[in-house]
Amino acid sequence: MELEIRAFILMDGIVRSGGFKKREWALASHLSPARISDLSRLAKQTKLGKLASDRKTLKKQVGRAFTIDKALALIGGIQALMGKHGVEQLLSKLHEIENEDHRNFIMLACLPKDQKDSARVFLETLTKASYPEVVFKK
Repeated sequence: MELEIRAFILMDGIVRSGGFKKREWALASHLSPARISDLSRLAKQTKLGKLASDRKTLKKQVGRAFTIDKALALIGGIQALMGKHGVEQLLSKLHEIENEDHRNFIMLACLPKDQKDSARVFLETLTKASYPEVVFKK
């Protein structure tokens, strides 16, 4: 699944405001610096109006996308570089992301590790209330 490029633009702005270079962010995220360069190029071209901002059209135009895997890695890099402060900045700017599902995903991804199990149990409980036949394997 792809996220809107606006999410990357927000993350990139937070990292830059913290005084970190893209290479440092890439290393903290366990990604190749080339991935961040590709995403930066997509973001810049989107801001300039050369590419569509919606994720489906963007992927068709350039063959690349801002995927959930990349987002998780980059959020981890923000946490590693900036700690709680970086995550707070990202969460405070979530209103700028149009897609509600994308905002919810980023909120879940930003949870501390010790709270992710509680969030999973909560989501499973909500899902079971709507779909009682569903059985989640542990």
